[in-house]
Amino acid sequence: MFFPWCAGWSSELKALFVTYVEAKQHQNVLDYDDLLLYWAQMVSDPGLAGEIGGPLRSHSSRRVSGYEPAPGLDPPCVEASCHARRAVNE
Repeated sequence: MFFPWCAGWSSELKALFVTYVEAKQHQNVLDYDDLLLYWAQMVSDPGLAGEIGGPLRSHSSRRVSGYEPAPGLDPPCVEASCHARRAVNE
C-alpha cells in the first residue's frame, strides 16, 4: 500500500473515487491524468506520434515546465512525441 495512513479509509476512498469518475463521465470531462493517459496511448502509435511531434521537433529546445509532472508518464509522452531522447525539464 502506497499510503498506509489511508488504510482505515479504504472503503470511503473507493466510494469517493467511484463518485468522482462517475461525475466526470456524466459531465463528459477529462482531468489532467486522463489527458496524460490519452496522450500516452496516442504517442504509442509511431505514425500518430510523428504527426503530434512535428511542431515539437521544429524547436531546438524541448522544455516542459509550469505544471506538476506525473512521475513516469510525462517524460515518455514528450519523448515519444518528439521522437528524440532529450532531457525533459521536470
